[in-house]
Amino acid sequence: MASGPTSDQETNEKLRSHLTSVFTNALFDFSQYSDYNVNILLGSIAQCTGRNFDDFRSTWLKRFGLKAAPAFIAAWKKETFEGSGDYGTLIRDLSSSVNTILPDEADDIISSYLQEIRPALKDFLERAEPLPLWVPDDALPNADFLKAMKMPASAKNEPDMLLYRLGHLNGNKSLEDLVERLFPREVVARRIGVLLNTSGAGKTRTVLEGLCERWGLYLTCYVDSEGRGSVDVERAGDRISGDPCFQPKLPQSDYEEIHDQNCAIAQSRFGEVLLARLCILEFFCQIARETSGGALTDEHRKLWVYLQIKPSCILGHFDIFDTLTERLVGIDGPHRMDLAITKLRGLHILLGSDKPLYCILDEAQIAARALPEAFMTLKPDQTTRRPSLRELAKALVDVDPKWISLTLTGTALDKKIIDDIMASPVFKRTNVVTTTQLGAFNEAEEHIAYVKQFLPVELVGGASFQELFHRVPYWLKGRYRFTAAYVRDLLLTGFQRPHRMLNEFVRLSTVIEIPGIVERKLSPGFRPTDSVHADQEVGDAVPTELMHFQFDKLKKVPTLENIIRTHTQQYVMRSVNDRLTADSNQFDLIECGFARYAEYDVGNDKAPQITLDEPLAVLALTEWLQHCDLPLAEILRGKAAEGITTARGANGLEEYLAIYFSAVFDDETPLTEIFQFHPSLDPPEWAKLPATLVSMFWEGSDRESDRETLRGGIVRDQQRPSAPIGYKARTMLDTLRWLELRDRSRAPICFPDTNMGPDVMFVLSLQDKARSLIWVALQSKFDSSDNILPSAILQKAVPTVTPKEFYGFRKDLKKPEAKDPDPIAYVQNLFQGQN
Repeated sequence: MASGPTSDQETNEKLRSHLTSVFTNALFDFSQYSDYNVNILLGSIAQCTGRNFDDFRSTWLKRFGLKAAPAFIAAWKKETFEGSGDYGTLIRDLSSSVNTILPDEADDIISSYLQEIRPALKDFLERAEPLPLWVPDDALPNADFLKAMKMPASAKNEPDMLLYRLGHLNGNKSLEDLVERLFPREVVARRIGVLLNTSGAGKTRTVLEGLCERWGLYLTCYVDSEGRGSVDVERAGDRISGDPCFQPKLPQSDYEEIHDQNCAIAQSRFGEVLLARLCILEFFCQIARETSGGALTDEHRKLWVYLQIKPSCILGHFDIFDTLTERLVGIDGPHRMDLAITKLRGLHILLGSDKPLYCILDEAQIAARALPEAFMTLKPDQTTRRPSLRELAKALVDVDPKWISLTLTGTALDKKIIDDIMASPVFKRTNVVTTTQLGAFNEAEEHIAYVKQFLPVELVGGASFQELFHRVPYWLKGRYRFTAAYVRDLLLTGFQRPHRMLNEFVRLSTVIEIPGIVERKLSPGFRPTDSVHADQEVGDAVPTELMHFQFDKLKKVPTLENIIRTHTQQYVMRSVNDRLTADSNQFDLIECGFARYAEYDVGNDKAPQITLDEPLAVLALTEWLQHCDLPLAEILRGKAAEGITTARGANGLEEYLAIYFSAVFDDETPLTEIFQFHPSLDPPEWAKLPATLVSMFWEGSDRESDRETLRGGIVRDQQRPSAPIGYKARTMLDTLRWLELRDRSRAPICFPDTNMGPDVMFVLSLQDKARSLIWVALQSKFDSSDNILPSAILQKAVPTVTPKEFYGFRKDLKKPEAKDPDPIAYVQNLFQGQN
């Protein structure tokens, strides 16, 4: 139901007055009627005149022309007017007429409210610290350093990573280029920007950086628990769906009339949001000029961004944008448009700019799903759904498409939705600029630089944080939110226990809820084992914010489940990450937070490319498959038994063996119980020892450098120092890189290139005092019978797993070029000629 500037009590008082004036000869004293009886009486009048409402319409509207719709109207039941055929018309005319705010009244409402907030706005502009600051506990280590950072405080009184150092591009070329693409300095008439990527990829921070460089509006379709942004757009959507005249599903009869009526309601409510925002921006600029001696500065522009992202920072006012919007509900449509045009033109003069006013609509995917059957196209089949996003975009731009440049941000906006928006006459000759290239922490150097800016200098050079600088880029690769959430936890603990915190952050982000008949329980999650310093840290580490992936949709889309199973198997078993071409189902991978866009260029009509390559996301999916679907070992065992190849033609037996070996080497079982040694020879002493599968890797740029360190960790089920279990070498150089312990995947098991003899290779750590390492090279042969393999096959296989013959057995092996290492000589040297 639409609301207005007067309360229900005031409305009922006006009803009494109107009833008295209508029934001048009545014997009833309406002033003595209760609110309930007034409502009943008015309902009876409507019921009695329902059949002849067309004759009574003008009298009704004239005598009951109220400012606000009485609350009981929304509660009237259609059965009350059954048979009259006029219920819809009655309610529509009542609601549309009683809410109208006349032009003079609207001007008074705006002027009055702006003067009401003047003291608070002036205080905000003159404060030394416009936003509340996070105050760390004095007992924390490095408390003085943390206080000196002056970090904005979140709603939970924690460091607000989104707003820290906002407006400081600091020569970040990639971010500067992205801002220029979304907020061009040159006037680009009639353009819409579309910024797409998964949750946490940095969309909001990017557009806020842009608004710190260019004047504009920040609107959002969803306000999170931190209270970022105004609720004005959300509340406008509620008013639309709650309006008695609005029908969320268009009927078969009166289709065009109801369609136009729905669109008119949406345009009014969203248009009121825009008008309120323009009024407050103009007033903000006027006060800013008063307080600064007449000039608007870059700092004023940043304060305007702060005000829009944190409306509650205005003392004594929860949300000034929504409050004014609410007071303008029902403003006369033509006057609303005239006011908005006047304000927009005045702002261009006030800002002294020939640039358009940039308007950001964040979380646009919410509006892209809302009310899909309320604005459908005027076609007989009514199959083309149009959600409220189209009406919202029209309302924001229709004032002046040349001087308002709209940018939509969202997680998964189908190209069809964007095309449908552009089909509106409002966007005629409008260009669409779509990008997903937000940047991410894909390279270690940039990743480490981000973390270092939050650390005291004396910690940066220590051995613990030097190790951390290798671990963070590996485990938190990808979207910005992963690292920002982890760094916030470091700040909250005064940088204590960084490795335990990282381990728990990874583990808890990959924990999933296991459904049960009686009760649900949680899976153990994935545990990294690559830290030397984690065991040296004392005390528990408890992350405050985790990555919550949305698993509930996976079972609802069977094709999506199959895609995930194949893709995660490739990643975990072979370190292979193929990009996916997005379709309507795979957009859910973005929406659920598992994947991110890799490439999307609408202008060239390229299909959007999706990648699922972030360790946290893949490990969470692996955990889900392990506990809520078929375990990976069971899938591979079935394929191996049937002789079926897995993804990309990989051998199912090889992959099953990798899973088997990652579980069987448990530091308790002697090797003689796993491997069968030649019966004519006594097993060596080391074969009687238990062993553990390990992953070994060098950290550093040069093996001869003092800075490089050999790292490693145990592999046991969902505990290992790497995200993947296996690595598929496609070339000889790939294989040699893994043998040299320099493969970036860190995978403990290698499937060598096809030119090499062994099918599977890995390293074991023996349970002796020295924790000796042994290399294992296997040739796998599948035989479904219980018979021992023929000796001829065994004799042929032996040379393939003999180090000096790893490549030598291939007579057709192409001679390496001068720039490439000789694989035969290299392997012989690596294994020192061992047989």
